[in-house]
Amino acid sequence: MKSSRVKLSDFGLTEVEQMAIEQTGVSSDNDLVRMMEEYKFVTRDYIIAVYNALYKDDAYIASIIPEEGHDEKFSYIEKKYDVVIRLLESNNKHVCIYSPMFRDIAIAAIEIELGDCETTFFKATVYDYECKKHPGERFEYNSELLFKRILIEAIKYHATDIHFDVKHVNMEPRYTVSYRQDAELIEMELFTLTEKDNQNIVSKLIENNTRAISLDLLTSAGVVSNASNVLGDGKVELRVSANKILDGYHCVIRIQQKETFNFTINRLGFAQRVVNDLQAIVSKRSGITLITGAIRTGKNTTAFALANEIVKAPVKIASYESPIEVLMPFSQMDYFGNENALLNMVRLAKKQDINVAFLNEIPNKEVAFAVMDLVNSSIHVITTMHMDRLWHLPYKLREYYGDEYKNIISQINGVFNQKMFGICCDKCRKEILIEGAKNKNKIEFLRSRNYTKIFKSEGCSDCNFTGKVAGENQPYVEHLLFSEELKSQLLACSQPYEMELIIKKAVREKKQTLEDYMDGSLRNGILSLDALDTII
Repeated sequence: MKSSRVKLSDFGLTEVEQMAIEQTGVSSDNDLVRMMEEYKFVTRDYIIAVYNALYKDDAYIASIIPEEGHDEKFSYIEKKYDVVIRLLESNNKHVCIYSPMFRDIAIAAIEIELGDCETTFFKATVYDYECKKHPGERFEYNSELLFKRILIEAIKYHATDIHFDVKHVNMEPRYTVSYRQDAELIEMELFTLTEKDNQNIVSKLIENNTRAISLDLLTSAGVVSNASNVLGDGKVELRVSANKILDGYHCVIRIQQKETFNFTINRLGFAQRVVNDLQAIVSKRSGITLITGAIRTGKNTTAFALANEIVKAPVKIASYESPIEVLMPFSQMDYFGNENALLNMVRLAKKQDINVAFLNEIPNKEVAFAVMDLVNSSIHVITTMHMDRLWHLPYKLREYYGDEYKNIISQINGVFNQKMFGICCDKCRKEILIEGAKNKNKIEFLRSRNYTKIFKSEGCSDCNFTGKVAGENQPYVEHLLFSEELKSQLLACSQPYEMELIIKKAVREKKQTLEDYMDGSLRNGILSLDALDTII
């Protein structure tokens, strides 16, 4: 048997996967091979195939240990020589002996013990060997490696978040891990977690990778913190939110992959009319520009694309973010989720000769009024808000500013409201009559736009039965620049609902609604019928 050390690269692991295993400190060949299989970096069959290819000149090949064929009469020999023995069903005199890869055994002594039995020796993967030697026994995971493996899997599927949850089924707690892909929450079935796994993963993530301590999980506020460079490649930052719940911990981890962002507004994939309105915003040196929509709709992507255009001008730009998602060519300030720190930073901006300020969100009324103060000081503020449709803007502003919400309306440059839609899987999509929508509102909408047919995805193995192409999301934008005439009409209103009607009419007359921009994609099958769920 060759004694050369296992090379993880021989098993097709990525650099990040190799680092995750190496950082555990294990060094023996058997431990490395066991980790690859136990933590599902590669399959058992694949390990066996690689082993047999690398050691094809050795006397004994690797094979999977069968479930059947165990005989109690061999238990003494199995224990004495630390092997697993199986009888061939077709020949009770033919005995197969299995030992872990990279471990020598006393072959001659075993053959003497077995007497007149015919023997064949095999090598088994370490994890297979231990599972068959101790059937039903559950081995304890290394919680740090387990979390890294889960994170790597989530990134592989372009996930934006990981969720550790406790769900009670028939009065018993069940510990799950899920990931959010294309706005849908999908349960990860790689591992079966226990209460101990749940607690160890969350507490050690907090203790070893953030500024918080695990005891903070027990407080009413829980933990909100950043975890940097967990995978060791410097590319991923995590925003961790966790707290103690019944029978375990609830933890949501937002995945941010750090990179330098160089998109310009021409590369966002928007219709030319959207690009034209964004270009008009680039030259603004005062007022407020709002990029709105739900979580994970690409608002910050649009904001950074604007920043890449504005930075070409001789102006001073600063951003206020939590966390800093991408690296940009101007001053970036991370307020680490501390809203008081953000408030102080925004107030200080007036004294720092800033021309354009980016906020990744307005979290509360205090910050909203500080932003209004910046706008009134002739600083162009570009920020995001969570909002469903563009014409809901008056209600959102009144939430922040109360009776003073008209003051900010008079300063608005424009609003760009985004929604993110999954691309229809072309392997399982099919064209159906609109009556097949089985939803009165959808059918009426489609008829009003002269549809007779629409595409619908049923889900297949290629798209993981979601009906959508993984990671291939497309944002659509409804938008409106606020002219002086429009502002005058809005300021003449006494109630938000009156403003809503005016804004809705203006967007529809310009054919700049989400429905207008989605129309072509619905007709040619880029979007499926399900895309209408969020706009109807």
